[in-house]
Amino acid sequence: MIFGNFGIFETIQLEKGLDYVKEKFLMSLTADILNILSYNSHKSIIS
Repeated sequence: MIFGNFGIFETIQLEKGLDYVKEKFLMSLTADILNILSYNSHKSIIS
């Protein structure tokens, strides 16, 4: 992420950026877990 010179808004932008990163990380983590679970269930059904 690139943070320019926002002046007063710089810290607000930084906090929003961190929240955004955390949210994206949690979403991708959840998606990974769901993918693994669905993959394992499909595998057990096939075999």
